[in-house]
Amino acid sequence: MDTLDDDDLALLHAVQLAPRAPWQRLGPVLGADPVTVARRWARLSGSGAAWFALHPSLDGLTFAFVEVTCGGARSGDVVAALVRDPRVVTLEHVTGDRDLLLTVLVPELADLAEFLLTGLPAMPGVRAVRTTVGIRSFLSGSRWRLRALSPSQQVRLAAAGAGARGRPARGPDRGSAEYRALLRLLSADARLGASELAERLGVSRVTARRRLAAAFAGDLVVRCDVAQPLTGWPVTAMLWAQVPPDQVDDVARRLAGLPEARAAESVTGGAANLLLGVWLRSLADLQRLEAALAERVPELRVLDRSIALRTAKRMGRLLDPSGRAVGHVPVDPWATPGD
Repeated sequence: MDTLDDDDLALLHAVQLAPRAPWQRLGPVLGADPVTVARRWARLSGSGAAWFALHPSLDGLTFAFVEVTCGGARSGDVVAALVRDPRVVTLEHVTGDRDLLLTVLVPELADLAEFLLTGLPAMPGVRAVRTTVGIRSFLSGSRWRLRALSPSQQVRLAAAGAGARGRPARGPDRGSAEYRALLRLLSADARLGASELAERLGVSRVTARRRLAAAFAGDLVVRCDVAQPLTGWPVTAMLWAQVPPDQVDDVARRLAGLPEARAAESVTGGAANLLLGVWLRSLADLQRLEAALAERVPELRVLDRSIALRTAKRMGRLLDPSGRAVGHVPVDPWATPGD
């Protein structure tokens, strides 16, 4: 599969909006019977063209962007080790004054210090490390949309999911063994139902249903990702920028509204206090985007930029050189070396 047709794009947009919705709910919105919708998803996911990714909400966790400079021939060894680390949620080969850009998710600053000061420097092939710590995320890839559904279809999809909302059930404590077991299973299959979950966890269906309800009441984030070359936006760029401190939140919100934006975070630890990640249709669009930003957001100054040459891992999913999913390492901020 080298391209996505209109039906594929519509299905993917639908599951971006409602990742755990039954096929019976999505079928009428898409104008197809549920069996056809399920079969289409099986084809897309089976080929690695699309997949679900799952991670804990960033609330209460520490996230950082780590730039790594490698020693020539050893860079492959560094990547092979880092993609297996559950705390390294995304890993990209990039241009500029770094070879790799990692997104790291851990519980506390002390855990980040352990990763940066003891684990990473000791890895053969790592020559230099530079870190920017996230303060607040205004936009993440979980909110990026293909924009294939019509406004009326999106309204119908939202209406189909409307229902009574009770008080959220209480689930396992964050970081507990029960929570991490749930995280691992749902990372493998974010649409896992209560019956299958109960069997795999060795608990009752009532307990499994309660844990699912609690997890998806706000703590776990599910997203449908697509192999980037198939989206029509094949180029990834990261911009490190600086704005007056009292305008960071306002500018970040404005940048989050850009059609190209995939990530917008306020950060600290260097000259930059804002990080913008974008998907573009061509390299030339980066220059046009920066020119537009200079005109529309004059208070923003771009300090550095980087282009992703290859994404080896995106939010726990291992990707091949064509950007297709070929495996996964569950996102687990509480993992320790040797887990």
